[in-house]
Amino acid sequence: MGLDDAGTMPAGRRGAAWLWLGVLLLVALTATGARAAERNATVPLSNLKALSDWRPSDAPWNAARQALRPRRAASYPLADLWVPPSPRQDVRSGVIAMHDMDDGYNADQDKYPSGTSNKNLYRFTYWQYIDTFIYFSHARVSYPPPGWTDSAHRNGVKSLGTFNIEGMTTESLRDVRDLLDSPSRRRSYAKKLAQVARAYGFDGYLVNIETPLPGEGEAVRRRVQSLAKFVRELRREMRKVTTAATVIWYDSITLSGDVDYQNELNRQNELFFDAADAITVNYDWSPPLQDGSPEHSAKVAGQRARDVFSSVDVFCRESGRKYCGFQSYLGARAALRAGTSFGLFAQAWTYEGDGAKPDHSNFAARDRHFWTGTDGEVRPVGGVAEFVAARPVPSALPFSTRFDQGFGDAIYRRGAVLKRGSWGNVGDVDVLPTWRDVALAGDPSYRSELTTEAAFEGGSSLRVRSKGTPRSYTLRPLFRTAFKGVGRVTTTVRESGLAAATVLVAARPDADGPRLVVVLLPPGTDRSPPGVRYEVAGETTVIHLKPVTSRTENGWSTRAYDVSASLDGRTVGAIGVLAYPKLDADASASVLIGELGLR
Repeated sequence: MGLDDAGTMPAGRRGAAWLWLGVLLLVALTATGARAAERNATVPLSNLKALSDWRPSDAPWNAARQALRPRRAASYPLADLWVPPSPRQDVRSGVIAMHDMDDGYNADQDKYPSGTSNKNLYRFTYWQYIDTFIYFSHARVSYPPPGWTDSAHRNGVKSLGTFNIEGMTTESLRDVRDLLDSPSRRRSYAKKLAQVARAYGFDGYLVNIETPLPGEGEAVRRRVQSLAKFVRELRREMRKVTTAATVIWYDSITLSGDVDYQNELNRQNELFFDAADAITVNYDWSPPLQDGSPEHSAKVAGQRARDVFSSVDVFCRESGRKYCGFQSYLGARAALRAGTSFGLFAQAWTYEGDGAKPDHSNFAARDRHFWTGTDGEVRPVGGVAEFVAARPVPSALPFSTRFDQGFGDAIYRRGAVLKRGSWGNVGDVDVLPTWRDVALAGDPSYRSELTTEAAFEGGSSLRVRSKGTPRSYTLRPLFRTAFKGVGRVTTTVRESGLAAATVLVAARPDADGPRLVVVLLPPGTDRSPPGVRYEVAGETTVIHLKPVTSRTENGWSTRAYDVSASLDGRTVGAIGVLAYPKLDADASASVLIGELGLR
């Protein structure tokens, strides 16, 4: 570079030099950011050596942030105050969902805890119908990417990883021997697996051994017993980590040491069931194959019948299976009527299976069909919910939801756009409404739906609107709940031609006395519209409350209500919305619900 007479660089060249320096710095930062993003990826452990070498300080970005929130069972009676389960819906048995999609840890799905720019990713939004989520891949140790655990725990659902040895590879056979032939090593692996779960915040494992145990005679018998001891030891070590610890055995190895799927619980796999918290059986018990049966599983299990998951492979990966695809719900009917629990393997079929569009634009509709079927969410037909009752939302206070679906076209903060652009993150799925489009009374032209049109926080909100100019009100249940001790309710809405009142339905813990309906009115009103039917069974008392505070921000109205005196120790068993037209309502009238909180 040349210098001027004063020995300095000319101004023009100085500007060009700074420009190039800036470009080089930007390139370096971009490369560094890309390397950091790659480092901050969730990657499973490929073999037992990788598990042995793992340390709690490894990959801290894999740690979930959300603790498991307590949730009442579907049978909790005070959650039935408004929309009780239908007679066909089971309220006693458990449901597991085993997530197996494209071998897991995909860059445009869940590999990076910080999320992806793919707004069309697979996300799970029907947490109310399952109790346990299992992340499955073909690696030796598959722990859930932290977003999955965060979303599951936020919704009161356990999150499990998978310990997996399969195939007849040299590495698989070596790992089987390494695991089973030394009691001290076996115990060390059980402890290490529990340490991984503690460090990353998930609740246990599905144990999937699909490699035949080597040897003959006494040698294989010792390995069978050692494998059962490993399951028992893993269960014991996990109980040191969390009270929610769960170890589930997959129906594979039998007393012979062979991989011999029984498709039921029987004396060939009962040894491993006894060592575990539960078993999920293989999928060929469904007609016309009928190799095994839930009835026999229930008989063998006795009092532990609901620790048996009669599971179906949603992907129909073997010819002849009837309970798969959109017919999976029939498996729920058979399993639950027999007295066992129910399991789904690869429920992401709705995203990537037969009939799914390459751009996944029909995923939401397919997923809704799979879970809630047809004929509405109150009496669903042809979906899992026909036979599985919705669980109440987590009952611990404080509670809040911003209706986030885990994707969007922008990210909002306090009603303003923080960042534009497509995004997706499985860990941002919030506690979504138990019922998303159910009307109990009023104008039938109304509809409700989750939308990314606008949000108060995150990427989406719940929208209520009518087809055409609204003429009357709509009363819509949203959440099945079991909240005790609620003193304050906060709601944030954006009204455009429609007014919105939050509705609580409550009762005494002993369920004696009248039901209480608390209507949380918009500011400036004294009562709800005349003629509203609240559709609560039995004697009912209705009271109206005005907000104690109200503020407007970026077009959104946040209202706080003191409900402590009104509830007076009652349990809130349901929350809904009453929407009705304002004087200026027209065909575009709608209301967006952006946030709901209780404490």
